[in-house]
Amino acid sequence: MALANDIPLSSLAPNTAGRYRPARAQAQAGIILSVPATLLLVALVIGPAILVSFLSFTNASLGLAGIQFIGVANYTRMLTDPGFAQSLRNTALYVAVVVPTAIGWGLLVAVLIARSRFAVLYRTAYFLPVAASLVALATAWEAILHPSLGFANTLLQLLGASPVRFLSDPATAIYALAAIGVWQLVGFNMILFLAGLSTIPEELYEAATIDGADRGL
Repeated sequence: MALANDIPLSSLAPNTAGRYRPARAQAQAGIILSVPATLLLVALVIGPAILVSFLSFTNASLGLAGIQFIGVANYTRMLTDPGFAQSLRNTALYVAVVVPTAIGWGLLVAVLIARSRFAVLYRTAYFLPVAASLVALATAWEAILHPSLGFANTLLQLLGASPVRFLSDPATAIYALAAIGVWQLVGFNMILFLAGLSTIPEELYEAATIDGADRGL
Protein backbone atom coordinates (compact mmCIF):
# COMPACT_ATOMS: atom_id res chain seq x y z
CA MET A 1 0.00 0.00 0.00
CA ALA A 2 2.85 2.33 0.80
CA LEU A 3 4.38 1.75 -2.61
CA ALA A 4 1.08 2.42 -4.34
CA ASN A 5 0.64 5.67 -2.46
CA ASP A 6 4.13 6.81 -3.49
CA ILE A 7 3.35 6.54 -7.26
CA PRO A 8 2.69 10.00 -8.81
CA LEU A 9 -0.82 10.53 -10.09
CA SER A 10 0.54 11.95 -13.36
CA SER A 11 2.02 8.54 -14.23
CA LEU A 12 -1.39 6.87 -13.82
CA ALA A 13 -3.20 9.28 -16.17
CA PRO A 14 -3.37 8.28 -19.86
CA ASN A 15 -0.89 10.03 -22.11
CA THR A 16 -3.31 11.87 -24.40
CA ALA A 17 -0.96 14.66 -25.43
CA GLY A 18 0.86 12.38 -27.85
CA ARG A 19 -2.39 11.28 -29.45
CA TYR A 20 -3.49 14.78 -30.41
CA ARG A 21 -0.17 15.84 -31.91
CA PRO A 22 -0.62 13.95 -35.24
CA ALA A 23 -4.21 15.19 -35.53
CA ARG A 24 -3.13 18.77 -34.81
CA ALA A 25 -0.30 18.53 -37.33
CA GLN A 26 -2.68 17.11 -39.93
CA ALA A 27 -5.15 19.93 -39.31
CA GLN A 28 -2.41 22.54 -39.66
CA ALA A 29 -1.21 20.94 -42.89
CA GLY A 30 -4.76 20.99 -44.24
CA ILE A 31 -5.09 24.69 -43.45
CA ILE A 32 -1.77 25.48 -45.12
CA LEU A 33 -2.65 23.48 -48.23
CA SER A 34 -6.05 25.16 -48.51
CA VAL A 35 -4.59 28.68 -48.49
CA PRO A 36 -3.75 28.80 -52.25
CA ALA A 37 -7.19 27.54 -53.24
CA THR A 38 -8.83 30.00 -50.85
CA LEU A 39 -6.84 32.90 -52.28
CA LEU A 40 -7.81 31.90 -55.82
CA LEU A 41 -11.45 31.63 -54.78
CA VAL A 42 -11.36 35.11 -53.27
CA ALA A 43 -9.51 36.60 -56.24
CA LEU A 44 -11.55 34.96 -59.01
CA VAL A 45 -15.03 34.55 -57.48
CA ILE A 46 -15.71 36.41 -54.25
CA GLY A 47 -13.77 39.56 -55.12
CA PRO A 48 -15.36 40.07 -58.56
CA ALA A 49 -18.80 39.31 -57.12
CA ILE A 50 -18.38 42.04 -54.50
CA LEU A 51 -17.08 44.47 -57.14
CA VAL A 52 -19.96 43.77 -59.51
CA SER A 53 -22.46 44.16 -56.68
CA PHE A 54 -20.99 47.58 -55.89
CA LEU A 55 -20.92 48.66 -59.55
CA SER A 56 -24.57 47.68 -59.97
CA PHE A 57 -25.49 50.72 -57.87
CA THR A 58 -23.53 53.06 -60.15
CA ASN A 59 -23.65 54.14 -63.78
CA ALA A 60 -20.35 52.41 -64.50
CA SER A 61 -19.89 51.43 -68.13
CA LEU A 62 -16.97 50.22 -70.20
CA GLY A 63 -15.08 53.25 -71.46
CA LEU A 64 -16.91 55.70 -69.17
CA ALA A 65 -14.46 57.93 -67.31
CA GLY A 66 -16.56 58.97 -64.32
CA ILE A 67 -18.71 56.81 -62.05
CA GLN A 68 -21.76 58.15 -60.24
CA PHE A 69 -23.89 56.45 -57.61
CA ILE A 70 -27.44 56.02 -58.93
CA GLY A 71 -28.98 53.78 -56.25
CA VAL A 72 -31.37 51.07 -57.45
CA ALA A 73 -32.02 52.65 -60.85
CA ASN A 74 -30.37 49.74 -62.67
CA TYR A 75 -32.51 47.21 -60.79
CA THR A 76 -35.67 49.23 -61.45
CA ARG A 77 -34.93 49.32 -65.16
CA MET A 78 -34.20 45.59 -65.15
CA LEU A 79 -37.41 44.63 -63.35
CA THR A 80 -39.54 46.79 -65.64
CA ASP A 81 -37.93 45.46 -68.82
CA PRO A 82 -40.27 43.01 -70.65
CA GLY A 83 -37.26 40.95 -71.65
CA PHE A 84 -36.47 40.20 -68.00
CA ALA A 85 -39.76 38.39 -67.44
CA GLN A 86 -39.27 36.46 -70.68
CA SER A 87 -35.78 35.41 -69.62
CA LEU A 88 -37.14 34.16 -66.29
CA ARG A 89 -39.78 32.09 -68.08
CA ASN A 90 -37.20 30.63 -70.44
CA THR A 91 -34.87 29.79 -67.57
CA ALA A 92 -37.65 28.15 -65.57
CA LEU A 93 -38.73 26.11 -68.60
CA TYR A 94 -35.16 25.05 -69.32
CA VAL A 95 -34.58 23.95 -65.72
CA ALA A 96 -37.93 22.15 -65.54
CA VAL A 97 -37.07 20.11 -68.63
CA VAL A 98 -33.33 19.53 -68.21
CA VAL A 99 -32.89 18.80 -64.50
CA PRO A 100 -35.44 15.99 -63.94
CA THR A 101 -34.83 14.45 -67.37
CA ALA A 102 -31.04 14.40 -67.03
CA ILE A 103 -31.18 12.98 -63.50
CA GLY A 104 -33.81 10.35 -64.31
CA TRP A 105 -32.13 9.29 -67.54
CA GLY A 106 -28.73 9.18 -65.84
CA LEU A 107 -30.10 6.96 -63.07
CA LEU A 108 -31.77 4.64 -65.57
CA VAL A 109 -28.59 4.27 -67.62
CA ALA A 110 -26.49 3.67 -64.49
CA VAL A 111 -28.81 0.92 -63.27
CA LEU A 112 -28.91 -0.76 -66.69
CA ILE A 113 -25.15 -0.80 -67.29
CA ALA A 114 -23.88 -1.21 -63.71
CA ARG A 115 -23.61 -4.99 -64.05
CA SER A 116 -23.24 -5.17 -67.81
CA ARG A 117 -20.25 -6.82 -69.48
CA PHE A 118 -19.90 -3.76 -71.72
CA ALA A 119 -20.08 -1.24 -68.86
CA VAL A 120 -16.75 0.35 -69.80
CA LEU A 121 -17.89 0.94 -73.38
CA TYR A 122 -21.22 2.41 -72.27
CA ARG A 123 -19.57 4.66 -69.69
CA THR A 124 -17.18 6.00 -72.31
CA ALA A 125 -19.95 6.65 -74.82
CA TYR A 126 -22.21 8.44 -72.34
CA PHE A 127 -19.43 10.40 -70.64
CA LEU A 128 -17.88 11.63 -73.90
CA PRO A 129 -20.18 14.71 -74.12
CA VAL A 130 -19.06 15.74 -70.64
CA ALA A 131 -15.36 15.51 -71.50
CA ALA A 132 -15.65 17.16 -74.92
CA SER A 133 -15.07 20.90 -75.26
CA LEU A 134 -18.04 23.23 -75.53
CA VAL A 135 -16.75 24.64 -78.82
CA ALA A 136 -16.69 21.19 -80.41
CA LEU A 137 -20.16 20.36 -79.08
CA ALA A 138 -21.60 23.66 -80.28
CA THR A 139 -20.12 23.18 -83.74
CA ALA A 140 -21.42 19.63 -84.00
CA TRP A 141 -24.96 20.51 -82.91
CA GLU A 142 -25.04 23.56 -85.16
CA ALA A 143 -24.23 21.29 -88.08
CA ILE A 144 -26.85 18.73 -87.02
CA LEU A 145 -29.62 21.31 -86.53
CA HIS A 146 -28.78 23.49 -89.54
CA PRO A 147 -32.06 24.59 -91.19
CA SER A 148 -31.08 23.44 -94.69
CA LEU A 149 -27.96 21.26 -94.50
CA GLY A 150 -28.36 19.67 -91.07
CA PHE A 151 -28.85 15.95 -90.54
CA ALA A 152 -32.04 16.50 -88.50
CA ASN A 153 -33.82 18.42 -91.27
CA THR A 154 -32.53 16.03 -93.93
CA LEU A 155 -34.13 13.19 -92.00
CA LEU A 156 -37.37 15.14 -91.63
CA GLN A 157 -37.50 15.78 -95.37
CA LEU A 158 -36.97 12.08 -96.08
CA LEU A 159 -39.96 11.37 -93.86
CA GLY A 160 -42.04 13.91 -95.78
CA ALA A 161 -42.00 16.66 -93.12
CA SER A 162 -41.08 20.30 -93.58
CA PRO A 163 -37.70 21.61 -92.36
CA VAL A 164 -37.65 23.10 -88.86
CA ARG A 165 -35.54 26.08 -87.79
CA PHE A 166 -34.57 24.50 -84.47
CA LEU A 167 -32.23 27.23 -83.21
CA SER A 168 -33.75 30.35 -84.79
CA ASP A 169 -37.46 29.78 -84.19
CA PRO A 170 -38.48 31.03 -80.70
CA ALA A 171 -41.04 28.22 -80.46
CA THR A 172 -38.42 25.47 -80.81
CA ALA A 173 -35.12 27.07 -79.73
CA ILE A 174 -35.62 26.58 -75.99
CA TYR A 175 -36.55 22.92 -76.44
CA ALA A 176 -33.61 22.30 -78.77
CA LEU A 177 -31.25 23.82 -76.21
CA ALA A 178 -32.89 21.77 -73.45
CA ALA A 179 -32.39 18.57 -75.46
CA ILE A 180 -28.71 19.43 -75.92
CA GLY A 181 -28.39 20.14 -72.20
CA VAL A 182 -29.95 16.79 -71.31
CA TRP A 183 -27.68 14.98 -73.75
CA GLN A 184 -24.62 16.60 -72.18
CA LEU A 185 -25.59 16.07 -68.52
CA VAL A 186 -26.77 12.46 -68.68
CA GLY A 187 -23.21 11.13 -68.69
CA PHE A 188 -22.20 13.21 -65.67
CA ASN A 189 -25.20 12.05 -63.63
CA MET A 190 -24.61 8.47 -64.77
CA ILE A 191 -21.06 8.53 -63.35
CA LEU A 192 -22.34 9.83 -60.01
CA PHE A 193 -24.98 7.11 -59.77
CA LEU A 194 -22.50 4.43 -60.84
CA ALA A 195 -20.16 5.54 -58.06
CA GLY A 196 -22.98 5.06 -55.57
CA LEU A 197 -24.03 1.70 -57.01
CA SER A 198 -20.46 0.42 -56.87
CA THR A 199 -20.48 0.77 -53.07
CA ILE A 200 -23.41 -1.63 -52.67
CA PRO A 201 -22.09 -4.98 -51.36
CA GLU A 202 -22.40 -7.97 -53.67
CA GLU A 203 -24.18 -9.86 -50.91
CA LEU A 204 -27.18 -7.56 -51.24
CA TYR A 205 -27.52 -8.41 -54.93
CA GLU A 206 -27.28 -12.12 -54.13
CA ALA A 207 -29.89 -11.81 -51.38
CA ALA A 208 -32.18 -9.88 -53.71
CA THR A 209 -31.79 -12.58 -56.37
CA ILE A 210 -32.70 -15.29 -53.86
CA ASP A 211 -35.76 -13.29 -52.79
CA GLY A 212 -36.83 -12.95 -56.42
CA ALA A 213 -36.22 -9.20 -56.71
CA ASP A 214 -34.84 -9.60 -60.24
CA ARG A 215 -37.72 -11.74 -61.41
CA GLY A 216 -39.13 -10.52 -64.71
CA LEU A 217 -36.08 -8.33 -65.52
